[in-house]
Amino acid sequence: MKRIILFTGSYPYSIAAEDTFVKPELAVLSQYFIVEIVPLEKKGTYDFTVNNIKNIYLNTNLNNNKALLFKCLILSFFDIDLYREQFKNIKKFFNNPLLLKDLIIHNLKKIQIKQWLKNNLKNGKYSINDIFYTFWFTACTSGILAIKKEYKNIKVITRVHGYDLYEEERRKNYIPYRKYDVNNINFIFTVSKAGENYLKRKYNINNIRTFYLGTNDRNILNTYNNENELKLVSCSFLVPLKRVDQLVKILIKTSEMHKIKIIWHHFGNGPDYNKIINIINCNHSSYDINLRLFGHLDNNEIFNMYKNNSYDYFITLSESEGGVPVSIVEAMSCGIPVIATAVGGIPEIVINGYNGFLIEKYNEEKVIKILNEAYNLKIKKYQNYLELRKNARIIFKEHFSSTTNHEKFSKFLLDNLC
Repeated sequence: MKRIILFTGSYPYSIAAEDTFVKPELAVLSQYFIVEIVPLEKKGTYDFTVNNIKNIYLNTNLNNNKALLFKCLILSFFDIDLYREQFKNIKKFFNNPLLLKDLIIHNLKKIQIKQWLKNNLKNGKYSINDIFYTFWFTACTSGILAIKKEYKNIKVITRVHGYDLYEEERRKNYIPYRKYDVNNINFIFTVSKAGENYLKRKYNINNIRTFYLGTNDRNILNTYNNENELKLVSCSFLVPLKRVDQLVKILIKTSEMHKIKIIWHHFGNGPDYNKIINIINCNHSSYDINLRLFGHLDNNEIFNMYKNNSYDYFITLSESEGGVPVSIVEAMSCGIPVIATAVGGIPEIVINGYNGFLIEKYNEEKVIKILNEAYNLKIKKYQNYLELRKNARIIFKEHFSSTTNHEKFSKFLLDNLC
């Protein structure tokens, strides 16, 4: 079997729920390839279930080589690529000096990966016949691609999501070495058509393919909520980009304005946790509202919540998305319709009036209006609401089944890189 060297952020150690993206793919990829996982960070809880997947191996040597890191610090001062990149982007650095700091950090990580991989190629640990796959399009990808100058036939691929994709929205209009990287990598795999179109417009390249992520079908059907209330669920990392703090304020206003009993559950932790808790605790709404943060739940716990609670809608007001959020896919797999902002790849899974409500232009008044419409649909047009639930499940099965999507991805790799 052909071997893939997969560089993850931390998996099988868990940071920011990376396991929900990587693990379903690994289960299928390992049926076609031998996969060696190289986590860039060794932090978080270890996922022991990975030990039970055949053809999966783990290499944590990258995290243990402090001597190499010191060597890379020295090499970075003499790296001609660094000075070329500075010269090419001198106007950007002049306008925003902090971008120079981003470049220096990115370059140090690039050199570290380059030297580590070069050593492993020289000692025979890895081969140019292997496929080098970065799950995120970061400095790690730049480091592997830097090897191409010496090992021209090395095969390098990456997935790209959101933070590692949108330069203007997420990265102050600059990602180090991006122009070189997109033109020298074998394939870039976006997780939405929106991401693919963005890269094609920006760089005029054709080495991009879209392969959706997905989730396994657990055959869980969320039960219908027959109470006279609006019961919502959301799942995300608690950062400003996700606008969860704004969602809480909007739910309070909606409840008061339209006299709707609202129940809201959120799964996920993050820097904004205390801020959101304070908003909830300071709520003095005169109407019936119940808002609750559950903190981090693992994937099994989330599906148990979907199994044991009757949710009317999944909701997200995210400001930006690189792909189709797995959190939406998971909810829809259980037949839960969605209320979501029309950003990134979300319009590729949420069809307004078919399996949920799409918020085309985000503002508070618009969201309140849609929440009221969603409530009235459930209460006054029962059969139409049930169609939303049925259609949510149909969209999942047809386009976002993990097994189907990752099999297509694995076969593409076999046909084009082996």
